Amino acid sequence: MEPMTVPMQSTDANGDLCALVKVSLPQPGVQFEGNTVGDALFKTNEYWVYMTHGTKMLNVKAPGYHSLMVDFRDHGINALESKSIYYVVLDAPGQA
Repeated sequence: MEPMTVPMQSTDANGDLCALVKVSLPQPGVQFEGNTVGDALFKTNEYWVYMTHGTKMLNVKAPGYHSLMVDFRDHGINALESKSIYYVVLDAPGQA
């Protein structure tokens, strides 16, 4: 987790600042489900997924693969905090 700079910030429907989850996954067409805000942004080899404060899970759906539920509590994060950046690194099977 690291703090977010102002140009990276996004707000939810209530005007509250979101958390940013950067998902490193060099796979086009990935979809994300959970307390997401807006569409995920694909930037080179990672997706930027904005999520509401207090979120505990993120479902990742890559074309041709089973979905993956990321439970942040399994990684020592009780819930996402607003204005913070989190990193998830995933590799598609068969990739280096």
